[in-house]
Amino acid sequence: MLITFIILTIAVILFLTNKVPMELTALGSALALVIFKIITPPEMLEGFSNPAVIMIISLFIVGAALFETGVAGSIANKLIEWSKGSERFFLLTIVLLTSLLSGFLSNTGTVAVMIPTVISAAKKLNKPVSKFLLPVAFSASIGGMLTLIGTPPNIVVSNALAGQNLQPFSFFEFSYLGVPVLIFYLLYLFFKPNKELDKSENTQRLSQDLTLQLTDLYDMKENVFQLRIRKASKLIGTTLDNDELSNLLDVNVLKVERVNVPRTKNENDLALQEDDILFAVGNIKTIQNVIIEYNLGVQQLNKNNLSENENSLLSEIGIAEAIIPQRSTLSQKSINEIGFYDRYKVRVLGIMRNARTLTEDYINTPLQFGDQLLILGAWGDINQLKKDDKNFIIYGRPERLRQLDKTPLKLKSWISIAGLILMVALMLWNILPMFTVTLLIASFMILFGCIKMEDAYKSINWQSVILIASMIPMSTALNKTGGIKLIVDGMLNTIGHLGPLAVLIGIFAITSIFSQFISNTATTILVAPIALKASEALDASPYPFLMIVAAGASAAFLTPFASPVNTLVLGPGGYSFKDYLRNGIPLLLLVMLTSVVLIPLLWPF
Repeated sequence: MLITFIILTIAVILFLTNKVPMELTALGSALALVIFKIITPPEMLEGFSNPAVIMIISLFIVGAALFETGVAGSIANKLIEWSKGSERFFLLTIVLLTSLLSGFLSNTGTVAVMIPTVISAAKKLNKPVSKFLLPVAFSASIGGMLTLIGTPPNIVVSNALAGQNLQPFSFFEFSYLGVPVLIFYLLYLFFKPNKELDKSENTQRLSQDLTLQLTDLYDMKENVFQLRIRKASKLIGTTLDNDELSNLLDVNVLKVERVNVPRTKNENDLALQEDDILFAVGNIKTIQNVIIEYNLGVQQLNKNNLSENENSLLSEIGIAEAIIPQRSTLSQKSINEIGFYDRYKVRVLGIMRNARTLTEDYINTPLQFGDQLLILGAWGDINQLKKDDKNFIIYGRPERLRQLDKTPLKLKSWISIAGLILMVALMLWNILPMFTVTLLIASFMILFGCIKMEDAYKSINWQSVILIASMIPMSTALNKTGGIKLIVDGMLNTIGHLGPLAVLIGIFAITSIFSQFISNTATTILVAPIALKASEALDASPYPFLMIVAAGASAAFLTPFASPVNTLVLGPGGYSFKDYLRNGIPLLLLVMLTSVVLIPLLWPF
């Protein structure tokens, strides 16, 4: 037992410090248990064949198909358009919408869809995005409490019941608790003043002069320059386009303008001539080298001397921001290593991490989940980047991008909706095991072309899969060695004499506290067996104890890193750690009070 607790303690410390990838920590702990002969190799591998793991893999594919076919984005855009009007009505609409989508789709995927849509709508309302993005993140976690597939912890606790040969929670059984929590949160937002999230830096982002303000925000050393080709310049007669000029001059050429000549579609293919104007972004030292080597005139552009003609550059060439999502294949690779410009035809001008600008050698710094990239390029190229939603969440100028990418729902979109409805119906009818249903619908989505096979593989968050499959052996080891019994005896000796309700509160506290710092799924895997043993020792029903575990796991509101959705809105909203605490504590208390009152009534001891 001692060795098991030592391995568990080391794993928890590594989870908290995040020095080692979570899935590697979990896998390492499982291997350590085998090496010390606490569990057998077959017991270690049981996690990978667990029905909960199979369900989660399948649901990643089903959810990705709904995002891939534009269903989630279309629903978000339509409902937000209908909510035009007051700020409070808009806030309640996006919270309700995010919660409902998260009940059936990935929480992280839902928030990724909502971020650019909400930013665009906030600009039209002339309100700072900081007022809306944190409630969106929190409502995604609440949405996970609405259905069986809303979040992996729900699947884990339901599977724990099945493992005891008990009837698992039904598909909508979680909504008995989730719907009241959502209603109370909507009422809380309706009556609560929303001024503390009104941040001046976010208000600034609503300005029309987005390019100059974003370069200030990212603490860029570069500036915008107007370079004029002089009579003796070596560039005269060349037929270089903007991309080739950028590589040649080692500065970012936004556009080539020809003075007193009508603009044509192919103007960049024309030979450069005297008095042509290059609009470029670069630092002063580099620009000085360029003007000397190529005999160019120069004028630095700023807020006061940008003419209408020069400002019109933003209609074709622009700057936007991108977030690196959780399942991006670019994580742990640097801008140089990726070959970013050659691959995507846009340039990275700056990187922000945890709301701080990376100032030193950012192009050689490995990217991480949640990093914000300031990108520059043609809107068409940025729009192509937007379509690569596995690697980027594009925001900053989403209204401009939607003008380029207005795609109505297609046949495959309706097929994916039919697939989701069929999956829910089969789960409600309970005629097939749930993991069989999810596998069937995932295959359905691939077969009917809602998602390509290669994209289906890419849609699976293998970090989550390995984490869950590798933590199940830890639960087995704690059970075999008597560790769970020891924890339960300690809890019952401390608060057991106060009755089942006190133990229920204790289990919520343990689950919610750990979920603020380590994966809520890993927490659920560890706490669910403790909840089962506690119910057995109290001679009580296991249902209320497992439901409180699911509720506590979804109450991850207190830190930017408690949940991937919290991390996603950190940069775009300009939030601080205090913002999460100030807004998360009341919501955590709301979930706890609602759970403690309703769970014993709905699932009696």
